[in-house]
Amino acid sequence: MDRWLQQLLYTLFPGTCVLCDAASHRNLDLCEGCEGDLPRLTDVCLRCSIPLLPAQTLCGRCFGDPPPFERSVALYRYVPPIDQLIIDFKYNRKLLIGKVLGYLLARKLDDLYVDSAPDLLIPVPLHPKRLRDRGFNQALEIADVISDCCRIPIDNRCCRRVKHTDAQRNLSAKQRQRNISNAFRVDREIAARKVAIVDDVVTTGATVTELSKTLLRNGVEEVHVWAVARTTAPTAIHAG
Repeated sequence: MDRWLQQLLYTLFPGTCVLCDAASHRNLDLCEGCEGDLPRLTDVCLRCSIPLLPAQTLCGRCFGDPPPFERSVALYRYVPPIDQLIIDFKYNRKLLIGKVLGYLLARKLDDLYVDSAPDLLIPVPLHPKRLRDRGFNQALEIADVISDCCRIPIDNRCCRRVKHTDAQRNLSAKQRQRNISNAFRVDREIAARKVAIVDDVVTTGATVTELSKTLLRNGVEEVHVWAVARTTAPTAIHAG
């Protein structure tokens, strides 16, 4: 939708905050007060987005054994109320929340990537069975908003998930890595050399690591990871 038309619609029908249900009084379904209370992720490793001391730029693991992706950006810590917002978005089909979170992430990315943005967005694919059960791919919903705001094309067909994995949230870090191994396949040539993987949450990093390896084996030269939130618990931080 053209932005001027969207602005007109919000003027005629003010947004309603997805957290407090009050009128947002701006062209976003999130009021300024609630946005200000969201748990921003700051002072993080530029490579994997885990928290660091303010003067640091890379964690020890990424310095000695870097992941296959070049950079990751996560906007929030996966703690209340972000965790519940994402749960409602994914499992209760509250797609408006996905649009709000996608816009907030896009705004952050627009500030970070002034003239060096990736050429293509690749949302983390869902296996066809999970896609049928859920009815939508949450990563694609977020990527759609980023694409519209940042003017970066999406390709959600070049890569598919060929392994129906157990739900990652119920597994340990090592189990996640085994679970996701060889889960993705690239079906056609990817024209872009620099791509961004888009997902809702990065926990241990197992999924985006495996997808990055698959893309790099198939002609992509540089991978970035963009997510709404990052789990920062110690058990997740050093899991790769």
